[in-house]
Amino acid sequence: MEWQSDYEVGVEILDTQHQEFFRRLDSLSQAIFKDAEETRAAMDFFSLYVEEHLSTEEALMEKHGFSNRAAHIKLHHQFRDDVVAFREYFSSDDYSPGLAVNMLNYLGEWFQEHILKVDRVLGEFLQGVE
Repeated sequence: MEWQSDYEVGVEILDTQHQEFFRRLDSLSQAIFKDAEETRAAMDFFSLYVEEHLSTEEALMEKHGFSNRAAHIKLHHQFRDDVVAFREYFSSDDYSPGLAVNMLNYLGEWFQEHILKVDRVLGEFLQGVE
């Protein structure tokens, strides 16, 4: 899954971070077929970035009084929980590349849909206040 211009929300910091999300997801997808240590390191790298990005969005929503903030943040919490669960799985003895690919597909599809449906609304709002 790769960044596409269709994912732009019109807010530079968010668009830049969304692009980085896809780069890190790609790095993770390449690591899953290598050794376990490299896979765990890539997942840690990815997880930290997810937190950084979601925190940026949440700070912008707070700063500008985004009315749908609570629902948006609830989606973020659910995604964070998924990332934590996947991170634990990547560190477990049960790890297998096949299941990891399914997890990566889920992460990419979730994020893609989130950008197109939820972040786009936030982007329109932020363009109107900045």
